[in-house]
Amino acid sequence: STDDVRAPTHLPNLWTRRRGRIRTRQIQISMAAAYNITDRAQTAIIPDPRDNTKMFDRGTFEGSAYKKLIDEAGPLDANAEAPLKSLELFLEHLRAEGLRSLERGALEFATSIFSSVLFSLGPVGWISGVIVAGGAVGATFGATRSGLIRQDRPSYCETSERASIKAALPMVRQQVADILEQQLTSGAGPAYEAIRRQHRSLPAGERQRFEVALSSAALWSSPEQTLFRGSGREICWLVNLALDLDNEDLLKIILPLIRGLSKFCIMDRVNMTHLAPVQLPPLNGDGQRVTYRGGGMNESHTDFFTLGRVFRFPGFVATSFSREVAKGFMTQATHKEFPAIEWTFIIPDGCMHINYLQPELSLVPGESEYLLAPYTCCEIVQVQWQQTGDWRSTNYNNPHRITLKVALDNKLAPENLPLAPWR
Repeated sequence: STDDVRAPTHLPNLWTRRRGRIRTRQIQISMAAAYNITDRAQTAIIPDPRDNTKMFDRGTFEGSAYKKLIDEAGPLDANAEAPLKSLELFLEHLRAEGLRSLERGALEFATSIFSSVLFSLGPVGWISGVIVAGGAVGATFGATRSGLIRQDRPSYCETSERASIKAALPMVRQQVADILEQQLTSGAGPAYEAIRRQHRSLPAGERQRFEVALSSAALWSSPEQTLFRGSGREICWLVNLALDLDNEDLLKIILPLIRGLSKFCIMDRVNMTHLAPVQLPPLNGDGQRVTYRGGGMNESHTDFFTLGRVFRFPGFVATSFSREVAKGFMTQATHKEFPAIEWTFIIPDGCMHINYLQPELSLVPGESEYLLAPYTCCEIVQVQWQQTGDWRSTNYNNPHRITLKVALDNKLAPENLPLAPWR
């Protein structure tokens, strides 16, 4: 029997019969185990990506796993297959970590029940605790392995998600093979010819590293999706998840792709003399070069974005030259009933940490990106909040607006700056 199965601070009453009388005992355990067994288990390793408080509450760039791995990294892998192999391991690791965390959560949950029963019921609790704990572990393990655990949202450990990974990888592999063939052999036009000239000009090892960079850019732009927590997610979203979580195991696996993208940093492209020139962002009315980003806003984080604040974005930040492209993403947010937001980025000339991904590097026809590197430093120079709590009012035609000045060189910015909770 129970008073309220959703009660956040206790399990339902445990009923026992002693000397013909019904007695109740409250078993006090943690909120997570009481409210949702799988909630606790799933977030043991990988938090819910929709809960950004959990995702970003982890310190600064200074002590991050990402900084440690980058500082320790040797030369970029010269195997052109490295980004694809790292992606395959990365996706499987996400699924496997979720499964292991679910089982660990089940064990913790059963242990909580065992100890609670033991101390609340005295000697009777020994028998009851063993029965309840054993049942909880067995039932949860069985449901995990069969993919049956589904509480208020799907588990990303389900067999359907493994199937989606297996289905997506061959398609992504073929997409990368096709664009590499176009870039290095058959693509027509000056930009493709420039890529081939750059490729031919390099010595063998560097030529393969250039192919790694081309593959990484293709993977980043892939529209192919795989299931994660029951929702379709693109590769770029999952890569940013690893950066947001600062999970060293995940980052170590996906690092070849992240480093491959950095080969197209504007400053590094100076040495790629045969590539087409970098297209600079257009000037706005104030003579500043600006790019745009659009999407939905988690309004619980509005207090972070205050005028004058200097901070870092922990993941990649994709921006576009086109305000209309940003509006397209804001429109998607409105259709999903999220308040819309438009970000404007002021890009200084000579910025040291922006990757320019021209259309010929992308799997999306005609798409180009100014991609801010992980942990890019920005200063808030303008904030305009519209009505909060009403997505109908704060829509793609009337979004929240934040203008940011991008730092010239991330290395000159303090490493202990706060991390943005949203982008």
